[in-house]
Amino acid sequence: MDFDGGIISTNEPIQSPRDNFDITKYIPILDHLVFALDQSIYAFQILNERFDVWLKIGSDDNSAEEVSEATQKLVSVYSQNLEPSLGDELVQLSEFVSLCQDEKAQDESH
Repeated sequence: MDFDGGIISTNEPIQSPRDNFDITKYIPILDHLVFALDQSIYAFQILNERFDVWLKIGSDDNSAEEVSEATQKLVSVYSQNLEPSLGDELVQLSEFVSLCQDEKAQDESH
């Protein structure tokens, strides 16, 4: 019976305390967690797109043009803090790191 003195509809199942907890607490918490993780993934994707130049430095499969383009993207986002000449400097750094990796591979044995 409900508080008005009527009879509870038989169409609605009576929930156990466990089911009530799952529906009112556990599932909303999981939904919020999934939403927060989605937001974090989005933020990390943006950071990855901006700072992927650091992954290109010293990599054999990336050319100087790719390093320069990735640097220009970074400079365009942070134009107040980074100088446009950073692209040239990172291209030089990338070539230097590649040379050091080649020398290291020749000097060391497996």
